Amino acid sequence: MKGANVVKTATGSARSGTLGAILAADIGGVHTRAVLLDLVEGQYRLISRAQALTTAAPPVGDVAVGLRHALDKMTLQTGRYFMDNQNNILLRGTQDGSGANAFFATASAGRPMRVTLAGLMPDMSLAAARRALNSTYIELTDVLSLNDTRTPEAQLNTLLRNQPDVIFVVGGTNEGATAPIRELLKTIRFGVLLSLDPKPAVLYAGNEALHAEVADMLRADTRLYIAPNVRPNLRSDSLEAVELELALLYGEWRAASVGGFEEVKSLSDMGVLPTAQAAANIVRYLGELPENPTGALLIDVGSGITSVTAGFKGDVSTTLRADLGLGISAVLATQAVGAPTITRWLSFAASDTEIIDYAWNKTFRPTTIPAVQRDLELEGALLREIVKMAVSGARHAWNGRAVPNRIIAAGGGLAVEHNPALGALLLLDGLQPTGVITIHLDPFGLIPALGAVAYLDSAAAIQTLDSGILPSITALCPDGRASGSVAMEVTIKYAGGREIGRSVPAGSLRLIPIPAGQKARVTVKLSRGLSLGGKRRVTIDVENGTTALLCDGRGRPISLSRDVNRRAANLQKWYAAIRGQEGGA
Repeated sequence: MKGANVVKTATGSARSGTLGAILAADIGGVHTRAVLLDLVEGQYRLISRAQALTTAAPPVGDVAVGLRHALDKMTLQTGRYFMDNQNNILLRGTQDGSGANAFFATASAGRPMRVTLAGLMPDMSLAAARRALNSTYIELTDVLSLNDTRTPEAQLNTLLRNQPDVIFVVGGTNEGATAPIRELLKTIRFGVLLSLDPKPAVLYAGNEALHAEVADMLRADTRLYIAPNVRPNLRSDSLEAVELELALLYGEWRAASVGGFEEVKSLSDMGVLPTAQAAANIVRYLGELPENPTGALLIDVGSGITSVTAGFKGDVSTTLRADLGLGISAVLATQAVGAPTITRWLSFAASDTEIIDYAWNKTFRPTTIPAVQRDLELEGALLREIVKMAVSGARHAWNGRAVPNRIIAAGGGLAVEHNPALGALLLLDGLQPTGVITIHLDPFGLIPALGAVAYLDSAAAIQTLDSGILPSITALCPDGRASGSVAMEVTIKYAGGREIGRSVPAGSLRLIPIPAGQKARVTVKLSRGLSLGGKRRVTIDVENGTTALLCDGRGRPISLSRDVNRRAANLQKWYAAIRGQEGGA
């Protein structure tokens, strides 16, 4: 498969030099976002970005149409043409500055890829395979293993009935037994032979001693992909190569299953990568930086799927939830979190019927945005609970680690372009983290684009990311409960010598804007009962790209009154605060 033998992650470049002008597109369930990166004074920078509605569904049924709509908008912004007179997308650039030299595509639109998993031991190779599958949009239809009590005939019948798109085979260390895997492969071969067209592809990532036998057994009957063993020895997993192979396989399958993806795939330097897999590339890089000792976290709340990716010193974990979303999965999300948990974030009394009716409206009309305060609060309440449930479910794979202090928020509900502080508030309410939290907001779909670019030119991805292009908010989130009327005293001293002070009342928020390009040192004095990392006095330096300091004096856990009038007063005060209204504090 294209690129499988040469690419690396964002921690190391697989190609010297530069790619020139780079165009990247992320095709989501509702929106298609395009970004243009190019060299400015020898460094890669974001030049332009645009979005349009995704056109995967009828009556259009061609995602390339939505991509062209986004590129038309980009042309209006830049004067740079991305299509020729026949409406063909221009690549490799032209002397007049039109087009681009490289193109990358990621996608999360459409149904997930159906996968049957086959392996030996549930707590070894099969567990590693499940972790690898978490990086891609899949529906696991069945698992075949040594512990399976079904007869081979029953396994075969289930395989034929499920009609998977891919059969993922693992099992055995590279020095381990081969006989059980051979028996498993016989069942799979019969399943492939008896399947209706299109036959399922097979991805083998088991004992590498069997590579030649697997090829002889299956290559003539189906599309066969072979990757390094996910569990080469008893001590460790090896997932990076098979995750990339799954991503490329996903692109092959997506191109064959949804209108327009074949054209997009043919243009892209890496085919069509899963959005979550590409984004994980950047999270891995951020999680390895020394300035992020607690790691990095990406939360992307989409219309149909919510993804949570955490990076801890090279260890990356991705969890996808197809039942949690703000659009086409809104009903499923409401049922998952429960109406009572949603009402606790509302300033008005709402019945279960009103909440589920709102969710159905979002499911049927996922592109609509809240037009009145009531709908805005309902969406914000659902989003908070989606974040809470998605991260809670993902943490089982973090080996006891806490929520990282560097968080990237993506998706239209969280990454609110016109009011980043609103997205930060919703994120803090859902997660309720403690400490000094840096929140980056990605309203442009830049993270998956950079993750895809990083496979071929990590320098381009890192330079763009380090330019401070993502709006950033630093949040001060003390643990505990303030004993007096004031939660904290904050002093900000700018590089030029100017100094300002702010007092944050207990139970309140205070948003302090940071002028663009300003460097500042922030000193925080906390009242009795509160602490940041166990300290009552903390000094931090505000980093480049920070647009505001959000001081959270509500303590942890956040107290929400059951009385609707008192709750309304608090919520209205918090919303006013993030709008920068001093009286809201």
